[in-house]
Amino acid sequence: IVVCAGYQKKRAKDVLLLSRLESGGVESNQVPFDPVKVIQSAAQMYIADMTNNGITFRFNRAEDGQSVHVKGDPDQLYIIILNLVSNAVKFTKTATREPKQVEVTLKYEPIRSESSASKVEMIMMVR
Repeated sequence: IVVCAGYQKKRAKDVLLLSRLESGGVESNQVPFDPVKVIQSAAQMYIADMTNNGITFRFNRAEDGQSVHVKGDPDQLYIIILNLVSNAVKFTKTATREPKQVEVTLKYEPIRSESSASKVEMIMMVR
């Protein structure tokens, strides 16, 4: 219940954020964060729904178990993950293939340039 209440509060903020995005009045919150924690938190919202529908959840991390922090907006990433996982669950519910599974893969690729020596590109796939 607490998680769902937090989700409802976040959804209200999301509606306001979308309104600000459309009007051009949003600034990105650029802070260091761990994307693994954001992805796990967003996916947690759908675990019960997946379980009730015979869908397994798999999270693949390609950074060898190391904690990688990135600089960006964790709230916007959370919204993106919610939408992607929600769609994956919705379409997997009606799938005829077995096993029914929603899979999120996260990996990092170094950006090769002199001005971005310590920067990485975060690549995420949901299927």
